[in-house]
Amino acid sequence: MCEKTDTNLTKLEKCMADLIAIFNEEASKDGDKSTLSREEAIHFVRKELHCFLQEQGASDDDIMKFIDTNASGNVDFQEYCVLLGGLASSLREDLLKMRRKK
Repeated sequence: MCEKTDTNLTKLEKCMADLIAIFNEEASKDGDKSTLSREEAIHFVRKELHCFLQEQGASDDDIMKFIDTNASGNVDFQEYCVLLGGLASSLREDLLKMRRKK
């Protein structure tokens, strides 16, 4: 990995560092920094992704079924990245559709 300080990271590198820091912060609440427990994952989604992910009336079980793709009962970093990548892709498609309508 490159030896870079925060002051000379690219915008994309800063975004990636922030995504990692957010996962680590959320995952460390129960002492296990390697995964988001069910409680941590639900809290994360409701706090950080309420506009993009929450459907009207989605239950905690619905949210976990969507993000815990291997049904382990927690969310690892790979599942977190897949979630964010999928949301970014979906958001991009929505924005492109809106631009085409104009």
